[in-house]
Amino acid sequence: MNEDQIMNAHSLPEAVLAILGEDCALVLATMIDQNGSVPRKAGARMLVRPNGEIWGTVGGGRYEGNVINQAKQLLHENASSTVPGAHEGSPGVVVKYFLRDSTDMGVNHGWVTLLLEVVPPDARSRQIFKAALEAGKKFQPFVFITSFVRHEEMQALKPTSPCEGEAPGNADTACAVTVQRHLYLQEEQAVVPDETRNLPSYLLATAGSLTDTTPCHMVQDGKDYLLELYERPFRTIIFGGGHVAQGLAQLAKRVDFPVAVVDDRSKFANTENFPGSEILVPESLSEDDAAVCMHALRIGPHDAIVIVTRGHAHDRDVLVASLRTNAGYIGMIGSESKRAAVYNSMGNKGFSQERIDFVHSPIGLPIGAASPQEIAVSIVAELIQWRKKTRNAAKGIAS
Repeated sequence: MNEDQIMNAHSLPEAVLAILGEDCALVLATMIDQNGSVPRKAGARMLVRPNGEIWGTVGGGRYEGNVINQAKQLLHENASSTVPGAHEGSPGVVVKYFLRDSTDMGVNHGWVTLLLEVVPPDARSRQIFKAALEAGKKFQPFVFITSFVRHEEMQALKPTSPCEGEAPGNADTACAVTVQRHLYLQEEQAVVPDETRNLPSYLLATAGSLTDTTPCHMVQDGKDYLLELYERPFRTIIFGGGHVAQGLAQLAKRVDFPVAVVDDRSKFANTENFPGSEILVPESLSEDDAAVCMHALRIGPHDAIVIVTRGHAHDRDVLVASLRTNAGYIGMIGSESKRAAVYNSMGNKGFSQERIDFVHSPIGLPIGAASPQEIAVSIVAELIQWRKKTRNAAKGIAS
C-alpha cells in the first residue's frame, strides 16, 4: 500500500479481518499524539504482521522502521504465551519517538506517541472488526473506543544507531500496557461487544457526540482512553454511465471516494465498466425514478451527486430529484448555455435561487479540461476541495 493511502471505514477492518482470517496475530499501531514537524498527524495507522509486512503508514523512513521492529518484538514476546482473555485485554505498548533525522534535511523535528496493540485472532477481535466493516458498508459512522492501563512509567528504549551527522536529542521511551477495544455505533447507540458496564457513561456520551476524526485521548481514574471516529465516508453518486462517468469513477475511488453509478442502460452501468462500484439500473432517469434511487442510496451530507447523463432532459430530471435531497455536493456537467436552460426550469419546481446556486455547474475546477479524462480530473479535484472544506467546517476551521 502507498504511504499516502488512507485507511477508511471500509479498508481498515477489511485488512485486519484478512490477516485474522489467516489465524495470525497482528499489531495495530495508532498515532495518538504528535508535536512539531512530523510526517503524519494523530490518527495515522499501520498494521504490522509478525514477518514485518505492513499495511498503511505512520510516517515512513527510519522512524517507521523502528515502529515495525517494536511491533515485531511485541508479537514475538507474546507468541508463545497465552493471549489474555476478552475481559483482561490484549498486550500492548505506548511508545514516544523523538524525530531528529538529519537525513531528511532537518524536516522532521518533533515527537510522536503511538499505541501498539496486539490484535489476536480470537472471536472478540473478529466480532469487533466485522461489525466495523458492516457499519462502513452501510455508510454508518462508528467510534473505536480503546482503553489501556499502563503497567510502569515510561522507560528509555535502547538507542538506535544514529544517522551520520545527527544531533543528539531526547531518548525514545516506552511502557507496557494492557489494551481493551470496543466499537461504538453512533446511529444505533450500541457497543460491540455489549459490555457497557465496563465503560463510563461520560465516555459513551463523548463517543456519541464526536464529529472530528482527530483521535480524542483522555485520561481518567488512572486509565487512558482513545476515541477514534470513523465518519460516514464521503461518497460519489454518478448519474450517467458514459466516458466521463467511467473516468470519474476510477479516479474517485483512487482518492478514497466510494462510488455508486446510476444509469438506465445496463450495457453502460455494469461491473465491467465500473469495477468495484455499486450499480443501480432503474427503468428510466425520470425525476421519480431518480428520486427512488436516491432514497435507496440514503443520500446525506457526505454524498456528492454528479450528473453526467446523456441528455439535457435527463440532467434536468435528475437535478430536480437531487435538489430535494440533503446531499453535500451537487454538480452538473454542461456549458453555461445548458446550465441557463436547465436552471430556468428549476423555478417552476419551487426551488429558490439560493438553492439553485448551490449546484456546481459547469462542474469541476477551471483547469481547461477538454477530453473526458481531463474533465474527470477536474471534477475529482473539485470533490477533494469540497471534502476538505466540509471537514474543516466540522472542526470549526475557516476554509
